[in-house]
Amino acid sequence: MEILFLSIRLLLFGVFAISAITKFLDRPGTEKAVREFGVSESLVKPVTYLLPAAELAIAVSLLIVAWSQAGAAAALVLLMAFFAAMVWQLRQGRAPDCHCFGQLHSEPVGGKTLVRNIILALLAGI
Repeated sequence: MEILFLSIRLLLFGVFAISAITKFLDRPGTEKAVREFGVSESLVKPVTYLLPAAELAIAVSLLIVAWSQAGAAAALVLLMAFFAAMVWQLRQGRAPDCHCFGQLHSEPVGGKTLVRNIILALLAGI
């Protein structure tokens, strides 16, 4: 069982670390995506900085055994927030670019991104 938990933690670490780093490296793209998701203009800049910082904090917490449960809970909350934001956009008839992994990988929100988030959320829940 410990190998399973360690594997999940390492997988989630990789996802959140890559996501954070690629967002930090593509600040203009991250800002554009935040804006396209409908974040209030007064909050776009702070969210552009705080989102990848939160993702990096989650990634690091998943590596530290004593913090890993809190990190997994934070990952689950963030993934659920992403899922809700994507569903909201799709219901509004919009499909903004998720910019989930900065310039490394970005695509319009759709079924694929929703399924990916559900899988990651299930893993974080474990």
